[in-house]
Amino acid sequence: MASIQLAFYRNSKSTFGKLIRLQQRVQGIPGRSSMYSHVEIVFEDGYWFSSSEQDKGVRKKKIVDNKNNWDYLRVPLTDEQEELVRDWCESQIANRYNWWGIFFCQVLKTMWFIKPHDYFCSQYCAKALQRVSILCGVDAITINPGRLREEVLTILK
Repeated sequence: MASIQLAFYRNSKSTFGKLIRLQQRVQGIPGRSSMYSHVEIVFEDGYWFSSSEQDKGVRKKKIVDNKNNWDYLRVPLTDEQEELVRDWCESQIANRYNWWGIFFCQVLKTMWFIKPHDYFCSQYCAKALQRVSILCGVDAITINPGRLREEVLTILK
Protein backbone atom coordinates (compact mmCIF):
# COMPACT_ATOMS: atom_id res chain seq x y z
CA MET A 1 0.00 0.00 0.00
CA ALA A 2 1.41 3.37 -1.05
CA SER A 3 0.63 6.82 0.22
CA ILE A 4 1.34 10.45 -0.36
CA GLN A 5 1.28 13.27 2.11
CA LEU A 6 -0.14 16.71 1.76
CA ALA A 7 2.22 19.14 3.47
CA PHE A 8 0.53 22.36 4.61
CA TYR A 9 2.81 25.33 5.21
CA ARG A 10 2.24 27.65 8.13
CA ASN A 11 4.36 30.45 9.58
CA SER A 12 4.61 32.33 6.28
CA LYS A 13 6.01 35.79 6.85
CA SER A 14 5.48 36.97 3.28
CA THR A 15 2.76 39.47 2.42
CA PHE A 16 1.35 37.01 -0.11
CA GLY A 17 1.14 34.23 2.51
CA LYS A 18 -0.54 36.57 4.98
CA LEU A 19 -3.13 37.55 2.37
CA ILE A 20 -3.93 33.90 1.63
CA ARG A 21 -4.44 33.20 5.34
CA LEU A 22 -6.61 36.30 5.72
CA GLN A 23 -8.74 35.29 2.74
CA GLN A 24 -9.35 31.88 4.32
CA ARG A 25 -10.43 33.42 7.63
CA VAL A 26 -12.83 35.72 5.75
CA GLN A 27 -14.26 32.62 4.05
CA GLY A 28 -14.83 31.03 7.43
CA ILE A 29 -12.27 28.22 7.09
CA PRO A 30 -12.22 26.73 10.63
CA GLY A 31 -9.44 26.88 13.21
CA ARG A 32 -6.07 25.47 12.30
CA SER A 33 -6.91 25.15 8.60
CA SER A 34 -7.03 28.93 8.18
CA MET A 35 -3.33 29.10 9.16
CA TYR A 36 -2.03 27.62 5.91
CA SER A 37 -0.61 29.66 3.07
CA HIS A 38 0.72 26.87 0.85
CA VAL A 39 0.37 23.14 0.19
CA GLU A 40 2.62 20.51 -1.43
CA ILE A 41 2.31 16.85 -2.40
CA VAL A 42 5.08 14.75 -0.86
CA PHE A 43 5.91 11.31 -2.23
CA GLU A 44 7.54 8.55 -0.19
CA ASP A 45 10.84 9.01 -2.06
CA GLY A 46 11.11 12.54 -0.65
CA TYR A 47 10.16 14.53 -3.74
CA TRP A 48 7.79 17.45 -3.20
CA PHE A 49 5.53 18.73 -5.99
CA SER A 50 3.54 21.95 -6.09
CA SER A 51 3.03 25.20 -7.89
CA SER A 52 4.82 28.02 -6.16
CA GLU A 53 4.81 31.74 -6.79
CA GLN A 54 8.49 31.79 -5.72
CA ASP A 55 9.37 29.18 -8.34
CA LYS A 56 7.03 30.81 -10.90
CA GLY A 57 5.02 27.62 -11.39
CA VAL A 58 4.97 23.87 -11.09
CA ARG A 59 8.15 22.21 -9.89
CA LYS A 60 9.57 19.10 -8.26
CA LYS A 61 12.24 19.31 -5.59
CA LYS A 62 13.46 17.95 -2.30
CA ILE A 63 12.69 20.31 0.55
CA VAL A 64 14.54 20.40 3.85
CA ASP A 65 11.74 19.59 6.24
CA ASN A 66 11.33 21.94 9.17
CA LYS A 67 8.59 20.38 11.26
CA ASN A 68 7.95 23.78 12.84
CA ASN A 69 6.59 25.05 9.51
CA TRP A 70 4.64 22.11 8.06
CA ASP A 71 1.62 20.03 9.04
CA TYR A 72 1.13 16.72 7.24
CA LEU A 73 -1.92 14.80 6.15
CA ARG A 74 -1.31 11.23 4.97
CA VAL A 75 -3.45 10.11 2.04
CA PRO A 76 -3.43 6.31 1.59
CA LEU A 77 -3.36 5.15 -2.03
CA THR A 78 -2.87 1.93 -3.91
CA ASP A 79 0.40 1.56 -5.82
CA GLU A 80 -1.52 2.19 -9.06
CA GLN A 81 -3.11 5.35 -7.69
CA GLU A 82 0.23 6.65 -6.46
CA GLU A 83 1.66 6.09 -9.93
CA LEU A 84 -1.26 7.97 -11.56
CA VAL A 85 -0.78 10.93 -9.23
CA ARG A 86 2.99 10.97 -9.74
CA ASP A 87 2.69 10.69 -13.53
CA TRP A 88 0.29 13.63 -13.61
CA CYS A 89 2.50 15.69 -11.28
CA GLU A 90 5.55 15.00 -13.47
CA SER A 91 3.62 15.91 -16.63
CA GLN A 92 2.76 19.36 -15.26
CA ILE A 93 6.32 20.46 -14.39
CA ALA A 94 7.17 23.89 -15.83
CA ASN A 95 3.56 25.05 -16.17
CA ARG A 96 3.25 28.60 -14.89
CA TYR A 97 1.89 29.91 -11.62
CA ASN A 98 -1.79 30.86 -11.89
CA TRP A 99 -1.79 34.52 -10.86
CA TRP A 100 -5.00 35.17 -12.80
CA GLY A 101 -6.76 32.29 -11.05
CA ILE A 102 -5.67 33.54 -7.62
CA PHE A 103 -6.99 37.01 -8.40
CA PHE A 104 -10.22 36.25 -10.25
CA CYS A 105 -11.29 32.96 -8.66
CA GLN A 106 -9.95 33.26 -5.12
CA VAL A 107 -10.21 37.01 -4.49
CA LEU A 108 -13.05 38.19 -6.75
CA LYS A 109 -14.94 34.85 -6.69
CA THR A 110 -15.55 34.89 -10.42
CA MET A 111 -14.70 32.35 -13.09
CA TRP A 112 -14.20 35.07 -15.66
CA PHE A 113 -10.58 34.30 -16.46
CA ILE A 114 -9.26 30.74 -16.28
CA LYS A 115 -6.02 29.49 -17.84
CA PRO A 116 -6.26 25.70 -18.09
CA HIS A 117 -2.62 24.73 -17.49
CA ASP A 118 -1.49 27.30 -14.97
CA TYR A 119 -1.87 26.36 -11.30
CA PHE A 120 -1.64 27.80 -7.83
CA CYS A 121 -0.66 25.33 -5.09
CA SER A 122 -4.03 24.14 -3.79
CA GLN A 123 -5.49 24.01 -7.29
CA TYR A 124 -2.55 21.86 -8.41
CA CYS A 125 -2.88 19.48 -5.43
CA ALA A 126 -6.65 19.16 -5.89
CA LYS A 127 -6.20 18.38 -9.60
CA ALA A 128 -3.63 15.70 -8.74
CA LEU A 129 -6.00 14.07 -6.22
CA GLN A 130 -8.82 14.15 -8.75
CA ARG A 131 -6.76 11.77 -10.91
CA VAL A 132 -7.62 9.06 -8.35
CA SER A 133 -11.23 10.11 -7.72
CA ILE A 134 -10.52 12.17 -4.59
CA LEU A 135 -12.21 15.60 -4.57
CA CYS A 136 -14.02 14.95 -7.84
CA GLY A 137 -16.96 17.07 -6.72
CA VAL A 138 -14.74 20.10 -6.12
CA ASP A 139 -13.84 22.72 -8.71
CA ALA A 140 -10.08 22.89 -8.13
CA ILE A 141 -9.83 26.55 -9.13
CA THR A 142 -11.99 27.50 -6.13
CA ILE A 143 -10.02 25.67 -3.44
CA ASN A 144 -7.44 27.19 -1.09
CA PRO A 145 -5.01 25.36 1.23
CA GLY A 146 -7.32 25.42 4.26
CA ARG A 147 -10.37 24.23 2.38
CA LEU A 148 -8.29 21.52 0.71
CA ARG A 149 -7.25 20.25 4.14
CA GLU A 150 -10.84 20.28 5.41
CA GLU A 151 -12.18 18.47 2.31
CA VAL A 152 -9.51 15.75 2.45
CA LEU A 153 -9.99 15.28 6.22
CA THR A 154 -13.71 14.76 5.61
CA ILE A 155 -13.02 12.13 2.93
CA LEU A 156 -10.47 10.28 5.09
CA LYS A 157 -12.83 9.96 8.06
